[in-house]
Amino acid sequence: MKQFPILLKREFWENRNTFIVLPRVTAGFMILLMAGVYFAVDVVGIKAHIQIGGDEHSQEMVSDPAGVNEAFGFLFSRLASLPSDVREHTVYQILHGLAGPLLAILWVVVVFYLIGSLYEDRKDRSILFWKSMPVSDTNTVLSKLVSGLIVVPVVYMVCVLCVQVVFLTISSLAAFGQEASIWEVLWEPANLLSSWFTLIAHLLFQVIWSLPLYGWIILVSAWVGSVPLAWIIGGPVVFAVLERVISGDTRASEWFTDHISPVAFAQKQELQIADLLPMLMSADTLAGLLVGSSFIAAAVWLRSRGDEI
Repeated sequence: MKQFPILLKREFWENRNTFIVLPRVTAGFMILLMAGVYFAVDVVGIKAHIQIGGDEHSQEMVSDPAGVNEAFGFLFSRLASLPSDVREHTVYQILHGLAGPLLAILWVVVVFYLIGSLYEDRKDRSILFWKSMPVSDTNTVLSKLVSGLIVVPVVYMVCVLCVQVVFLTISSLAAFGQEASIWEVLWEPANLLSSWFTLIAHLLFQVIWSLPLYGWIILVSAWVGSVPLAWIIGGPVVFAVLERVISGDTRASEWFTDHISPVAFAQKQELQIADLLPMLMSADTLAGLLVGSSFIAAAVWLRSRGDEI
């Protein structure tokens, strides 16, 4: 067990730029952009076509260049006039939208990290060094999966929380002096702590739901001798074509495709943790867990017999 934390640290040492630097830079850029908009409005004013709360509340508005509060105060007053449930949903959508860029980058980082996780070890021959060490192949494969699917998302979630807090803080400063309570209109509907843990639950569920995809990626990474991305994409495509030609059916390929899509984020409504439990215990999810685990077990077996490329 003492090996595992060291293996996790190794992954962060080798992938520091994408695991730590990239989310920090992205979050910093978003924060600077929000601050830039705040100060730019104070200098040049703003003309905005506003739609808020799901209904058409469109109005052309030009702020006085002498004061930023007029522009943001208009948005704040529209938000304050909404019913509490609509206001909470609107704030949720705004905060969820702020998380979008970091979540998209996270998905790309995880996929490409897993593609190269075992392939690069064989390509640069570092596999020979690690095989000479008293490190099991199971721990090696699992450390890469845990790093990509559990630990790295935590880093990105911290950055998401920072961006959301800064947005609420800047919005509070901009709306300062308005009649409505900033706490009741912005901070209370945000439910930051609850929303953050719900988002983490979504990500954990997504790991389980998409385990066939991640298992397939790491299996290919442990197996192929070149262009792993072509095998990762081409393998399922060839399987889908053969399935349709031989059986005239596409259920298996459609099932795999369904487990690629991020169902936890595709919902239009706000999913709570309780909503994920029935999905977690469904036969579809358990089948995906079984298939994904089988791919991972095959990757461990290939790793134990693998050598440099």
